[in-house]
This record gives sequence, C-alpha cells and structure tokens, in this order.
Amino acid sequence: SVTSYVEEIEKPNEQILMNSRTISSPFQYYYSGINRLVELPDTFKFEKEGFQVLIRDTLDLKLMIEGIESGLIEENEETMRAVGSALYQAREMDAALPWMERAAEAGGEGEAYAGLTGIYSSLLQFEDAIRTGREALRLGDLNRPDQIKMAVGAAQAAMKDYNDAIETFETITDSRSTRAARDWIRYAASERDREAQIRASGIDLDNL
Repeated sequence: SVTSYVEEIEKPNEQILMNSRTISSPFQYYYSGINRLVELPDTFKFEKEGFQVLIRDTLDLKLMIEGIESGLIEENEETMRAVGSALYQAREMDAALPWMERAAEAGGEGEAYAGLTGIYSSLLQFEDAIRTGREALRLGDLNRPDQIKMAVGAAQAAMKDYNDAIETFETITDSRSTRAARDWIRYAASERDREAQIRASGIDLDNL
C-alpha cells in the first residue's frame, strides 16, 4: 500500500504533504509512521499541463518550499518560478533570485533569463545583469533582443567597461532602440576619454 511504502522509505523530520481533496483522509487513518502529516492548502491545483500552483500567503509559501526541499513536490520550472515570484512580490529579493535563477535554468528559455536581466539591473547588480543578459541572447527566441542588449550595455557602462559597452550598443540594429544606443555610445566614449585624460594627469582613479 501507499502508506506501507512511505513508512519504509521515510526518514526522521520529513514532513509528509498531502492534497486535502484526494488521499489525506484515508492516508491519515492508515499511516503509523514517524513524521508529521501536513495537508496542502487549496491553492495548490493540478491541471492538464502539469503541476500548477498559486501562492496566496506565507503559509502556502512555507509549505511549497518545504515540499520542494524534501522532494515531495517536484522541483521544476513552474514550482520554482512560483516560489521566486512570491518572494519577489514580498520584496525578499535575496531569497527570490536563487529560485528564479533555478527556474530559468530548468526552463532553458531566453525570456526567463531576459526577465532576470531586468531584475538584476533594477537592483544595480550589474555583473549578474550582464551574465543573465548574455545567456538570454545565447538562448535566443526573444521578443525584444534589442532591449536585452541595451540592458547589458548599460550594465557594462555602469561598471566602467566602456569599450565592451560600446561594442554591445553597436550590435543593436532594431530601429526602436538605435537612437538610444547611439546616445549610450556617445556617453560611453565620452566617459572613457575623460577617464583616460584624468589618468594621464597622474590621478589614480582606482584608489580614490
């Protein structure tokens, strides 16, 4: 039986999560193992295309994380994105981003990394913005690759990698972004030349 199988493989301190509308009542009756049984909230829904979840409050979120970490809930793009989105909406940025990174990696789609690029840019985490932007461009199939290039170039300029930024902006050919790209090229070139003049005067910018 299911209960016998669970009792054979379970380990201490592993909560058992159950869907309240399916097996929870009979399972509770026959189960005599060592762990606590926890019913999943009704916001956990199953649909044709797989496991769909809506996270409504902190209890849902806690149960979802515990279920994924214990292996009772499948760790896939959908579940990890749900956790990451909930944490992001709660302004728990440091906690949200690893989940969203894992979701993007699991899905392997350029748009997922494009979304991360925007988030990292808004948080001024420029190295990560460049990394995820490049991955988005590598994977392709993007709605607006020009916007990702703009984000990568802006992050490179913010890190004072002006030559790399100029190269990135020069690859933009979409007419919706070419004017902004030209403006960024002028800015990056101006800043590069200005810093070169300051260094030539003997000022060590790296130790200011």
